Amino acid sequence: MSDIQQELLGQVVAAQKNNEPLALLGSGSKRFLLPSECDSGQTVDLTRHHGVVSYEPTELVITARGGTPLAEINELLNEHNQMLPFDPPMFDGKGTVAGAVAMGLAGPGRPWRGAPRDAILGIKLLDGEGRIVEFGGQVMKNVAGYDITRLMCGAMGTLGVLLEVSIRLIPKARVERTLRTGMGYDESRQLMNSMRSQSVPLTGAFWYKDQLHLRLSAASETALNKLQQRVGGEWLADNRVWQQLRDQQHEFFTPADSQSLWRISTPPAAEVPQQEQHLLDWGGAQHWIIAQGDWREPLNAIASAARGHAQPWFSTPKIASTGNEVIKQLQVNLEEVFNRNRIFNPGCCNG
Repeated sequence: MSDIQQELLGQVVAAQKNNEPLALLGSGSKRFLLPSECDSGQTVDLTRHHGVVSYEPTELVITARGGTPLAEINELLNEHNQMLPFDPPMFDGKGTVAGAVAMGLAGPGRPWRGAPRDAILGIKLLDGEGRIVEFGGQVMKNVAGYDITRLMCGAMGTLGVLLEVSIRLIPKARVERTLRTGMGYDESRQLMNSMRSQSVPLTGAFWYKDQLHLRLSAASETALNKLQQRVGGEWLADNRVWQQLRDQQHEFFTPADSQSLWRISTPPAAEVPQQEQHLLDWGGAQHWIIAQGDWREPLNAIASAARGHAQPWFSTPKIASTGNEVIKQLQVNLEEVFNRNRIFNPGCCNG
């Protein structure tokens, strides 16, 4: 464990006094998602501020310093058969708890187990004025400041340094298996849509190359076998495919140098035409599409028609996100409160 809170405070106070930007950095595993402007300024290495502050398995709550590696947290929770409900990605096997919250990313179980903002109970924040403030708490009934904690999810570090984060946990399922069945794009979408209104122990559903994968989590095998009889298909020997999908180690996530990878988020039942290189995740709510070159206009049009939004994930050269004017203004208003001088990750969060 390492507590460098006072050192971080000194860096922020000096940066504010000199009006100098700070680049907040954890493991760097998600740096490719940020605009190049985020690299400006003095680097603040949060990995040196790490360690589990408290963990109460019986209360299903953990509090950790911002630079604590996700791998360390997952290992500890696994000993007690518990997990982070939003199952954050660990690109290249890396990631910190503050980075997971700041980027607001969730794994394949997002529609069923929730996003980071649904699990964050409280935070300790170092803001742009050099103030250390706390919001929320360690139990769900302690709601004071609860909405403030949610604002940190997806803010990309622009609202302050996450010194500590308290997270609600969930028990792991007693039985968890993966069913794979051959099925086309449209038929898979219809099946996933129908399952949302039924009592199915589903915690993951993705389609790729006419193969539908369903992750089923239950207390016993009985419910799982009933679904197999209905859908058909075969049980996989293990559940590694979900970690590969979460961490983008799946074979789909290997576009050529001339191609770009896009993420389109939509309501799960929205109509999105099948593309040549297409992976459908989150039970129909998240589309990964590999496009040739800059497909910004057609993909934005597809997303808009489906009442969703398109985001360039990575490309060579990098394609900038067009953003959303309403979100941009909200970001400006929030920074007026938490980061008035725009010293934290300037240019990172453009809507």
